[in-house]
Amino acid sequence: MTEPIRVLQVVASLNAGGMENYIMNLYRMVDKSKVQFDFVVHHAAVGLYEDEIQELGGKIYHFTVLDDKNVVKYISELNRFFDEHKEYQIIHGHLSSLAVFYLGVAKKYNVPWRIAHSHGAGFLHTLKGTAKYLLFRTTKWNANVRLACSTEAGKYLYGKDTFEFVPNGIDVDRFTFDENKRIEMRKMLGIRDEYVIGHVGRFNLQKNHEYLLRIFKEVQQKTPNIKLLLLGEGELFSKIQNLAEDLEIKDKIIFAGVHKDVENYYQAMDAFVLPSLFEGLPVTGIEAQYSGLP
Repeated sequence: MTEPIRVLQVVASLNAGGMENYIMNLYRMVDKSKVQFDFVVHHAAVGLYEDEIQELGGKIYHFTVLDDKNVVKYISELNRFFDEHKEYQIIHGHLSSLAVFYLGVAKKYNVPWRIAHSHGAGFLHTLKGTAKYLLFRTTKWNANVRLACSTEAGKYLYGKDTFEFVPNGIDVDRFTFDENKRIEMRKMLGIRDEYVIGHVGRFNLQKNHEYLLRIFKEVQQKTPNIKLLLLGEGELFSKIQNLAEDLEIKDKIIFAGVHKDVENYYQAMDAFVLPSLFEGLPVTGIEAQYSGLP
């Protein structure tokens, strides 16, 4: 029996973010007798999807450069990895800020297909955000296949160089509206007859939760019978909770955390809002649209 082609997917982590959801949507659908996904992640912590990946036959390799910031160690580990793993003929990079390193070492070890994939169309105008943007711009140097989730995302990462647009796909059957599931989820979340505005996204500056809460503050003053349902986690989670208290709207907000069955939470919503500072083509927007949410 012919062994499947093993594609090395390179990500920051394997938690429930838009990029990770996109990859998992593909992974669940591919014929694994022909194609298998393995993963390089850049944190030591075990991610939400790791058990599922291993059950599907995927391998996971942990690097720690996003924890320890030791780039010299990281380059050494990459050299050792590609020296030991000659089986990878395809590397698919989703982490643009480090692509100059992992695609560069992959090129050194003659990996024939080196894919860069743009998932965003902007950056945060902070010192850290600007530094990452400068690294983003080096992504194309060592890639010989350039993909993007939208035209704007492609122009952002590759400039005038050619690239291929690959739409972000979802498993539509998961997101079809179900009245019984809606009743079940609203009961579980303690929602009665309130109008529910929903948001799904990591608690970071890009997703713009502070602006979202300030909008909601204004809306709930005019429409008291309303709730805000937030799914996600991240570095600004505590700050946003504190802001909700300061704005005196915490009793109107459901902080639901991170869940693999996000499709069920869309069922509990009446509308979806995504006030991000920038996006490539957000998977959550597609999921919400298919769930029938304005």
